[in-house]
Amino acid sequence: VLARTARLYDLTVFPPIRDKDAHDMPDGFARVLVKTSCPVLLSAEKPLASLGGHIAVCWDDGVACARALVTAGPFLEKAEKVALVTVRDSEMTEPGMDEALGYLALHGVRAEKRTILRGGRKVAAALLESAAAEGYDMLVAGGYGRGRLTEAVFGGVTEHVVSHASLPVFLVH
Repeated sequence: VLARTARLYDLTVFPPIRDKDAHDMPDGFARVLVKTSCPVLLSAEKPLASLGGHIAVCWDDGVACARALVTAGPFLEKAEKVALVTVRDSEMTEPGMDEALGYLALHGVRAEKRTILRGGRKVAAALLESAAAEGYDMLVAGGYGRGRLTEAVFGGVTEHVVSHASLPVFLVH
């Protein structure tokens, strides 16, 4: 019912989801994200001070990330600072970053490139640790870019971010 209803919403907001929650909360969240193709905002435990803060846009050059970046436009246009963030094992730039920065510039959004070195950590852990250390107010990310089943079996960025985020996360599948 939730996924069917949410397909006509501009944005569906969920409370923080934790590993200890009953299975229906994370499952409902995942169904809305994957089945509706509409954006989902996972709220933080503490409310946002304002919409104009610092936003990190997670980038892996995938379709889900590109859709999230495009869909988050209204948030990004109001942000004081936007960073296009990638997690890598080296300082190499992620493919497609320059094109994404160009897209943002066309829409009046100045963004900087930011590479986080993974350093043996999971990608999601590196993202969340960096977001906390650098004071980001919100993450924008593609959700289930590798598919929900693959993430459930092998683990994935979306599952970890959803269950461990302390800041709001804007997701699009």
